[in-house]
Amino acid sequence: MKETKIAIKKKCLVCKKEFTTKYKQQKYCSHACNSNSYRIRNPKYYEKLKKKQRDKYKDKLYRQKELIKKKTQYKYKDEKDKCDLCFSKKNLTFHHYSVPYHVDRFLILCKECHNKVHYFSLSNKELNRIYSLIKIWEKRI
Repeated sequence: MKETKIAIKKKCLVCKKEFTTKYKQQKYCSHACNSNSYRIRNPKYYEKLKKKQRDKYKDKLYRQKELIKKKTQYKYKDEKDKCDLCFSKKNLTFHHYSVPYHVDRFLILCKECHNKVHYFSLSNKELNRIYSLIKIWEKRI
């Protein structure tokens, strides 16, 4: 003869909802609550794990970005000698305008203009100039 299991009413330890189960040991209403309970019980470990994963991802992105920068500098080091926006010849850097970074998709900017691009403090004239340069470069690729 088969034994039928009786449904037991319990209260989830995380979300405090009532649920029915066939198992006496079950403490959580769902897999999500079970996962959240671990985070609640061990917040320091969870934060450390999250930080470790985040650092690993950032490190990978950083290495890829540096590799693209090196390739770009090697390929185009003698091609241009002035900023695409202000035509300055001092403190020139590469600004990649595509993500993921691509060796052929960049502008050469001085440090000042590069900061303007990153902090969104460009005038309309400068923005239009950048857009026109990007269109020109896209046609070449």
